Amino acid sequence: MEPRLKAERILRELRYDFRSFTIEQFIRWIEALRRRQILSTPWKMPAGMFGAWMVDEDLPRDYIFYRNDVPSLHQVHIQLHELAHLLFDHPTLRINREMIAGSLQDEVMLPFSDLVLLDQPRDQRSRPRQKRWPA
Repeated sequence: MEPRLKAERILRELRYDFRSFTIEQFIRWIEALRRRQILSTPWKMPAGMFGAWMVDEDLPRDYIFYRNDVPSLHQVHIQLHELAHLLFDHPTLRINREMIAGSLQDEVMLPFSDLVLLDQPRDQRSRPRQKRWPA
């Protein structure tokens, strides 16, 4: 199906009244439809990354991480972008409570770099990636 038509179908099926839109209300609406909690939180993202959506492998919960150092309008844009990945059922990473707890204690970095691999064509995912070092 053409992406534009698919997007229109998804929006129509949401039956959300955008006249009084807030990002918080929109997220609650999607949670109710999907029967899954969505935790959206500002985060110190790696350089060049603005947001990420990940799925909890233990609970019916999704996580949206968005850059914490951009203006609030940009943060809403990032959250909507990540919600679009969720609504279009794009592939994403599965994380668990241990990973999140460790990350909150700065002991473990969430696997944001693994999300980059999901954007690559399938035939390139298994190839070793060349690491770029800062100049």
